[in-house]
Amino acid sequence: TVRPILQNSYGSYLKSDIVQLAHHGTYPGHASLYSKINAPVLLWPSNTANAKAQYSNDAVREALAKAKDVYLAKNVDATLYLPYTVKNNKQDFLRSIGK
Repeated sequence: TVRPILQNSYGSYLKSDIVQLAHHGTYPGHASLYSKINAPVLLWPSNTANAKAQYSNDAVREALAKAKDVYLAKNVDATLYLPYTVKNNKQDFLRSIGK
C-alpha cells in the first residue's frame, strides 16, 4: 500500500512548476504525489526504450497528464532558464515514444 506521507503532510504546498520523475519513472513515484505536484514541466531521467516501457505506469501517466513540457534525459540536452516559459512540447515527446 502507498503511504501518502508527503501528500498528507504538505498538501497544496507540493504544487511545483517543474518535477523530475522518481527513478526513471518507476517506483517510488506515486500517482497521488504527482497529482498534488501538478507540474507543467516534467523531467524524465531515462531513455526512450524505458519511457515506452513505463508509459502505462499509473504514476507516469498522472505526471504526463499534468505536463505540458516533457524532457527525456537521453533524448534531449535541455537548459531551462528561469523564469521558464512553457513550450508545449508534450506532443513531440509522445510522438518520439510512439504514443
